[in-house]
Formats: sequence, structure tokens, C-alpha cells
Amino acid sequence: RYVAMAEILEERGIALMALDSRGHGRSEGKRGHTPSYDVLLSDIGLLIRLVEARHPELPVFLYGHSLGGNLVINYALRRGAHLAGMVATGPWLGLTKELSWKRAFFGRLVEPFWPSLTFSTMSDRDDEEREARADLDPDLFHDFISLRMLLSARRAGRWAVKHADRLRIRTLLIHGELDPVTSPEITRQFGERAGELCTVEILSGMYHNVHEEDDQVVRRIADWLIYRVAELGNGT
Repeated sequence: RYVAMAEILEERGIALMALDSRGHGRSEGKRGHTPSYDVLLSDIGLLIRLVEARHPELPVFLYGHSLGGNLVINYALRRGAHLAGMVATGPWLGLTKELSWKRAFFGRLVEPFWPSLTFSTMSDRDDEEREARADLDPDLFHDFISLRMLLSARRAGRWAVKHADRLRIRTLLIHGELDPVTSPEITRQFGERAGELCTVEILSGMYHNVHEEDDQVVRRIADWLIYRVAELGNGT
């Protein structure tokens, strides 16, 4: 899903390295599950160390979408003060339609005993999102999430918003105004609490996968990265 995005970034002279999170794509593990949230953050740390070893002369930025946005934001807040910057699209800091208290209570009750209990998220997606995923390779893409993944990401999103003032790196957050999955309003709240280091752009008429819906979104990200690299060159 990120090939077109990678090609646009490459055209602008931006190198990109990516990983499939555990339980996704070609990475190992039960689909949609993780042993813990901290393991996912540590995997990002491994990727960064690999990037720094291969390209020690280049500034390093993090990018993530949806759950990936949740992860890169939490990484930046907890472990990433040394990074040059961060970009997230449609970050999962909160869901557009939050879990009912009954579901959340049931999840918290069951998670310690059955953390890998997995269910489909498709019932929570609108028709446009379903259509967008229809032609994706089922061996690489899925709609499963485990209790551990769901509840740990939910907790991490809330923690990030509460501690947004810990942000120490330049950040660009882009969210579709009509996102049926993750909440643009909570992204806006994060930006307000994070302060001047964080730029939040809520795009009118756009949905969840803004980086796929319009190439201009990716070009905007490229412009921001290039400008930020220029700032670093000027010592700012």
C-alpha cells in the first residue's frame, strides 16, 4: 500500500526504509496480535538503528499511518528525542467510534487470560474503506486485531494525548476530516497540547487513508521533510 508513496518520496530525494509490524504483512506472529506494546516500540528502535548504520550521515524521521501513527508518536514521546522529526497520517490516538463501556470492560476482564483473542474489525469500517481494501493481497493484508493489540493501542493513544507536552521533535500530523476509523478531533487535541513543535492539518472531504486518496498529501509530506532538513542544515 505504500509503493506509490515511496516512489513520490524517492523522486524528491528522500530515502525510505520500512518494516511490517509483528502480525502484519510478511512479519511473523499471529495476525493482528503482539506480545506487548513495548515489543512494537522496540522493533521500531531496531529499524532506526539499522537506518543509522546504513546511512549515518542522514537525518532520520519516523512516519506511520493509523496504528503506525500511534506507534511512532508513542516512540517519539518515550524514546525518540534524538530523531530529526516525525510524520503521521490518520494516527490512532482515539477511534471515531469508541468502544462501548461494556466492550471495554469485557476486554479488560478477558485480556489477562486470553490476550490473543482475535476478531475482525471490518464491522467497524464503512463501505468506502471496505471497497478500498477489496483488491489487496489477502496473504499480506488482513482485518484482524487481538485484544492485546486493541487495548494496548487504546491505552497508548490516550497516554500520548495526555503527555503530548513531552514532544521534543518537529512533527507533522495529517488527518482526514471525515475519517470513519480514527478520530481527527483527538489528533487536533494532541497538537494543541504538544504546542509549536507540532503541526496538525485536518483535510476537508478526506477519509482515513489520506496518503492514498490524493498524491498531494504525499507531496506535502515530502515538502515538509525537505524544509525540515534545510532547517537542520541551518542549525535550527
